[in-house]
Amino acid sequence: MFMIAFMMLVIVAMMFFKLKQTSQKLENSLIDLEFQKFAIDQHSIVSITDIEGRIIYANDRFCQVSQYSREELLGQNHRIINSGIHDQAFFQNLWKTIARGQKWHGVIANRAKDGSIYWVDSTILPRLDSQGDPYQYIGIRTDITAQKEAENHASLLARFPAENPEPVMRLDAQGTLLYANPSSTPICDHWQVQPGDHVPDSWMLVCNRVLAEQLHETYELTIDHRHYSLLFTPINSENYVNLYARDITQIKQAEEDLNYQATHDPLTQLLNRFAFESHLQTSVELAQNKNINSILLYVDLDQFKIVNDTCGHVAGDELLRQISNTFDDNMRDSDVLARLGGDEFGIILHNCDVKHGEQFAQKILQIINDFRFLWDDKSFEIGASIGLVAIQTDCDSVVSLMGKADIACYAAKDSGRNRLQIYQQDKAIEQRQDEMHWVTMIPKALAENRFLLYAQLIKPLNKSGNNPAHYELLMRLQNENGDIIPPGAFIPAAERYGLMHSLDMWVISSAFAQIQKFNRLNVSQPIHISINLSGHSLGNEHFLDYIPDMLKQHDIDASTITFEITETCAISNLSAAIKFISQLKTQGCKFALDDFGSGLSSFAYLKNLPVDYLKIDGAFVKDILEDPIDAAMVQSINQIGHVMNIKTIAEFVENEQIEKHLARINIDYAQGYGIEKPRPLTEILYPANESDKISNPSLTSGPA
Repeated sequence: MFMIAFMMLVIVAMMFFKLKQTSQKLENSLIDLEFQKFAIDQHSIVSITDIEGRIIYANDRFCQVSQYSREELLGQNHRIINSGIHDQAFFQNLWKTIARGQKWHGVIANRAKDGSIYWVDSTILPRLDSQGDPYQYIGIRTDITAQKEAENHASLLARFPAENPEPVMRLDAQGTLLYANPSSTPICDHWQVQPGDHVPDSWMLVCNRVLAEQLHETYELTIDHRHYSLLFTPINSENYVNLYARDITQIKQAEEDLNYQATHDPLTQLLNRFAFESHLQTSVELAQNKNINSILLYVDLDQFKIVNDTCGHVAGDELLRQISNTFDDNMRDSDVLARLGGDEFGIILHNCDVKHGEQFAQKILQIINDFRFLWDDKSFEIGASIGLVAIQTDCDSVVSLMGKADIACYAAKDSGRNRLQIYQQDKAIEQRQDEMHWVTMIPKALAENRFLLYAQLIKPLNKSGNNPAHYELLMRLQNENGDIIPPGAFIPAAERYGLMHSLDMWVISSAFAQIQKFNRLNVSQPIHISINLSGHSLGNEHFLDYIPDMLKQHDIDASTITFEITETCAISNLSAAIKFISQLKTQGCKFALDDFGSGLSSFAYLKNLPVDYLKIDGAFVKDILEDPIDAAMVQSINQIGHVMNIKTIAEFVENEQIEKHLARINIDYAQGYGIEKPRPLTEILYPANESDKISNPSLTSGPA
C-alpha cells in the first residue's frame, strides 16, 4: 500500500509539473507580445485604419504627438490631422498605392490639435484577406519634425552637425564629400570615402539631379543588417547638398515581422493559406504560359480529433508542429508546403507529373503511418487522406484547383481514409451529389419556411440572482416528409457554399418576430436569448445595419439579446469582429465568445474583444472529472474571465456530477443535455399552462 501511495504521489507531482510548464510557456508568450508592442510603441507612431480610412487603433505615441486623446481619434478619418499642406494628388497617389495591396512610404505633414504642424516619415502597410484584398491599413510613422525644422534652417544646422545623433553629410554638385559628422562613419566606411573624396557614381548623380531640379530625394541604404533612410536636400544658394540619414532598422524589422505574420501560420511557422494560394497562382501561370506542369496535394489528417479530445488542444498543437516538421524534412527546395487551417495542409510539387506526384503522396502517407505521437505516456497513430490535382495547361483558376483538391480529399475520406485520391471529374461529381443537394434544398426550405427554431437552457450555477437564465437558439430543418433534420446535416454545406448569411438573417427575423409576440403578452417578463452568428455575417456591413433595424422594427430590448461568435471565427477576422461587437454593443446587445479554449492564441486576443460571456469549449468540460489537464484548463479560463469581468458558460454538461463540480469552481453558467435538451422555442414561449410559465426561470428573471 505504501508503494502504491508513493507512486500515485509521483504521478500527481509530474502532472502538476507539466501544467506549470504549460502555464509558464503561455505567460512567456504573452510577455514577448507585450514587449514587442512596447518596443514599437516607444519608437514609432502606430495606427490601424479600416478600409474606409477610419481609425480603429492608435497607440500612445500617436496620441502624444497629435495631442488628441484616443477617444477623440478612434472612429475618425485621418483627415482629423490633415495639415492642408499636401494637395489632392498627393493623397490620391497614396490611396491608389495601398488599395492595390502595396506598401506606401513617404513624408507627410500633419496638424496637431493645437494647430501646430508636425512631420512624420510614414510607412503604410495593407493587411490582405484570403482573396488578396486589403481590409486594414497599418501605419508606422516616425516624428521627423525636428529634422524638417533643421532642413528649413540649413545654415543653423550646418553650425552644429557634429551634435546630431544621426548621420549628417555635405556634398557638392560633383559628389565630393565636404563634411561628415561622427555619426556618418558607417556610411563613409561603406562607401569607402572620407572628406575630400568622391562618393560612388550613382550617389554623385543623385547630387547633380537634386541641385538641378531643386527637389528632395529619399533613398534607402542597407549596411550590415542596418537600414538607413537617406534624405538629399538641395541648398541652392550655396550650391551643395545636405544629406541627412536616419537609422530605420526598427521600422524595417517591424515591417518584416508584419509581412511574416501576414503570410505564415503562427503555430507551425509554415506558409498560411493566403501565401499558399499566391504560390498556386504562379504555378497556374507557369502551366498556362510555359507548359510547366505541377501537382497540388491537399492533405487532411485522420484521427487528429482523437488526440484533441483525449489529451486537449495543447497536445493537438504539438502534434501539428511535429507533423509539420516531418513534412518539411521531406520537401524539395522547389516545393511549397503550407498549413491551410485546422489539420489541413497543402503541398505544391513544382515541375512534376502525375506519376511522380502519386509516388510522393504515397511516400507522405507511409511517413504519416509510421509516425507515432507520444503524450503523457500515451501513444497515438494517425493517418491522412490526400487529394491530388494536376496543374496543367487546361487548368482555369486557383479557386477551381483548390475546390477539386478538396473534393478529391473528401473522396479519399469517404473511401475509408488513409489513402490517396486523384481528382476525377465524373467520380467527384457523384461523390459531391449529396452536398449539392443541400445547396439547392436550403434556399428552397427558406422560401417554404421549413426551418424551425429550437432552444436550450443556459442555467445559472450560483444562487445569488446575479446570473439570470437564458436560452441559446438552435436551428432544425423539417424536410418534405415532415422529418426533423439536425443542423449537422446542412450547416457544413451552407458554410462551404456561402449560404450561412441567409440562414443567419432568417434566424434573427424569425426569432425577433416570436419574441415580439411573446413580449406583448408578458410585458414585465422578457425572455433572454443567445443567437449564433457565422463568420460570413461577421464581416458583412449590411448585417451591421440589419440587426439594429430588426430590433427597432420588433420593439425588442437589445440588452435581452446575446450574439455568439466562435473563438476561431473571431480571431481569424479580428478587426471585423472588434468592429461588429463594438458597434452592436452601443445598441445594448451582449456578446459571447463560443468554443473558447480551442486555440490558445485566444488569450492574447481576448483583451481586444469586448465580450460579456466566455463559452468554454465542451471538449474540456465533458471529461473534467477524469482529466486533470481539462480541469485545470476550465479553471484557468474561468479565472481569466472573472479577472476581466466576463461571465463564463460551460458547454457539454452531460450529468449532475459535472454540474456540481462546475458550481464548486465558480463557473457562472452551465449548458448541456445534463441540464436540458433542446426543445422547440414555441414550447418555451408558450408552456402548456400558466404554472409552467411561472416556474420557467428565463421568463421571470431580470436582464441577462
